[in-house]
Amino acid sequence: MAARCILPLAAAALLAGGCSTMEQKPLGTFERSEELMAAVISPARPAGELAQDDGRQPFDRLDFAGVARGQTIAQIATYDPYFTRLLALAVGPEGKVYALVPQGLSDVAGPIRDVAAQFDTVEVLDMADFANLQMPEPIDLVWAGLEYHQLNGEHVDAHNRAIHAALKPGGIYFVEQATGRGGAAQGANPATEGMRAYLPREDVRAAGFTLEAERERFAYPVPADADPDRFPEIVSLRFRK
Repeated sequence: MAARCILPLAAAALLAGGCSTMEQKPLGTFERSEELMAAVISPARPAGELAQDDGRQPFDRLDFAGVARGQTIAQIATYDPYFTRLLALAVGPEGKVYALVPQGLSDVAGPIRDVAAQFDTVEVLDMADFANLQMPEPIDLVWAGLEYHQLNGEHVDAHNRAIHAALKPGGIYFVEQATGRGGAAQGANPATEGMRAYLPREDVRAAGFTLEAERERFAYPVPADADPDRFPEIVSLRFRK
């Protein structure tokens, strides 16, 4: 499904003229698309990650999120290096990726640390508490992706406020949620079991963000003879500070 853009006047102005507080190319430029595609097809990516591309749609997600060369990105990271490596390739040698590993997951974050060993521009930060997030420098984009649920719980408001504070003015907060068909989480579906049943639009807005765009897509391609209700959808949300 195509992106459904939600553009108040302030957000529209940011897109039309770019944001002077973020050193990035505006969304939708041809040059930026070429740079993202170069990251996706890079020979630095292992075969096992390339084999996942049909289902995980890396170009579309990087593009929708607003990733661009030269950015400083903070990623909520666990044990899956797929997007950590892609983000490192996308921002290039002039950019920076901080992989934020939640408390309790440090022991399984070895693959993330391997990416940091591969790229000088990737730094792993073990996070004791996202509510007291202190970044080494201002951030252009926070990539929570499907790991947003790591921030959920009774302190989710404090976590989102801390992320808002860490971002530069005009910065982007990219959040995804696995849902069932029709936008509601399906507890009976193993692919979405345990995920929050709501989309966190209001939680993130309450921290001071504007919802700039959202879109829905299937988590994996649906075979022609399959029941689409058995396949979860991913809702992607792009917020702007």
